[in-house]
Amino acid sequence: MRNILLFVLLFFTCEAFATAQAPDFLIYKGETLELDVNPLEEYFEKNPDRRLKDAPISSGLWRGYIATFEFKKNVLTLKK
Repeated sequence: MRNILLFVLLFFTCEAFATAQAPDFLIYKGETLELDVNPLEEYFEKNPDRRLKDAPISSGLWRGYIATFEFKKNVLTLKK
Protein backbone atom coordinates (compact mmCIF):
# COMPACT_ATOMS: atom_id res chain seq x y z
CA MET A 1 0.00 0.00 0.00
CA ARG A 2 2.83 2.35 0.83
CA ASN A 3 4.43 1.76 -2.58
CA ILE A 4 1.18 2.59 -4.34
CA LEU A 5 0.80 5.80 -2.37
CA LEU A 6 4.39 6.79 -3.15
CA PHE A 7 3.85 6.06 -6.85
CA VAL A 8 0.64 8.13 -6.94
CA LEU A 9 2.31 11.07 -5.21
CA LEU A 10 5.30 11.01 -7.55
CA PHE A 11 3.14 10.57 -10.64
CA PHE A 12 0.88 13.52 -9.91
CA THR A 13 3.58 15.89 -8.69
CA CYS A 14 6.02 15.48 -11.58
CA GLU A 15 5.82 17.84 -14.50
CA ALA A 16 5.85 16.37 -17.98
CA PHE A 17 8.05 17.96 -20.60
CA ALA A 18 7.59 17.42 -24.31
CA THR A 19 8.94 19.07 -27.41
CA ALA A 20 6.35 20.65 -29.66
CA GLN A 21 6.52 19.36 -33.22
CA ALA A 22 7.36 21.73 -36.05
CA PRO A 23 4.16 22.26 -38.05
CA ASP A 24 3.44 22.01 -41.75
CA PHE A 25 2.24 25.24 -43.39
CA LEU A 26 -0.60 26.32 -45.64
CA ILE A 27 -0.46 29.47 -47.73
CA TYR A 28 -4.00 30.76 -48.21
CA LYS A 29 -4.84 34.15 -49.70
CA GLY A 30 -1.26 35.30 -49.14
CA GLU A 31 -1.29 34.35 -45.46
CA THR A 32 0.91 31.56 -44.08
CA LEU A 33 -0.94 29.40 -41.57
CA GLU A 34 0.37 26.62 -39.32
CA LEU A 35 -1.36 23.27 -39.71
CA ASP A 36 -2.28 21.09 -36.74
CA VAL A 37 -2.34 17.99 -38.95
CA ASN A 38 0.23 16.26 -41.15
CA PRO A 39 -1.51 15.60 -44.48
CA LEU A 40 1.47 13.84 -46.09
CA GLU A 41 1.66 11.11 -43.44
CA GLU A 42 -1.20 9.13 -44.99
CA TYR A 43 0.59 9.30 -48.35
CA PHE A 44 3.85 8.05 -46.80
CA GLU A 45 2.02 5.23 -45.02
CA LYS A 46 0.73 4.03 -48.39
CA ASN A 47 4.05 4.75 -50.15
CA PRO A 48 6.85 4.14 -47.62
CA ASP A 49 9.49 3.99 -50.37
CA ARG A 50 8.78 7.69 -51.14
CA ARG A 51 9.75 8.89 -47.65
CA LEU A 52 13.12 10.64 -47.46
CA LYS A 53 15.71 8.18 -46.21
CA ASP A 54 18.37 10.57 -44.91
CA ALA A 55 16.10 13.30 -43.56
CA PRO A 56 17.29 14.85 -40.31
CA ILE A 57 15.09 13.83 -37.40
CA SER A 58 14.97 15.55 -34.03
CA SER A 59 12.67 15.54 -31.03
CA GLY A 60 10.96 18.60 -32.53
CA LEU A 61 10.61 17.11 -36.01
CA TRP A 62 10.00 13.36 -35.88
CA ARG A 63 8.57 13.39 -39.45
CA GLY A 64 11.88 14.50 -40.96
CA TYR A 65 10.27 17.17 -43.15
CA ILE A 66 8.22 20.36 -43.06
CA ALA A 67 5.71 20.64 -45.90
CA THR A 68 4.29 23.84 -47.32
CA PHE A 69 0.94 23.66 -49.12
CA GLU A 70 -0.72 26.35 -51.19
CA PHE A 71 -4.07 26.88 -52.87
CA LYS A 72 -3.66 27.73 -56.57
CA LYS A 73 -6.82 28.18 -58.64
CA ASN A 74 -8.83 26.42 -55.89
CA VAL A 75 -6.55 23.37 -55.98
CA LEU A 76 -4.42 22.37 -52.99
CA THR A 77 -0.82 21.92 -54.12
CA LEU A 78 2.39 20.94 -52.40
CA LYS A 79 4.68 23.95 -52.80
CA LYS A 80 7.74 22.79 -50.84
